[in-house]
Amino acid sequence: MLVFIMEYVKLWFPWRAWRVVAHGVLGWILFPLRYLDYVFFNRSNAGRIGNHCFVWLRKPEA
Repeated sequence: MLVFIMEYVKLWFPWRAWRVVAHGVLGWILFPLRYLDYVFFNRSNAGRIGNHCFVWLRKPEA
């Protein structure tokens, strides 16, 4: 998701130098969000979130 955001914002800029600056600035701003999962990792509700993801991605039975 973070890479998608960075690449999407870089599409807005026509010159390569602006894209490089946008990549650097967004890299510093979004860097802490990479570790947001660790905040919720040991909580009791973490299993419930994983269970919902399983239901969303489960194949229908034949």
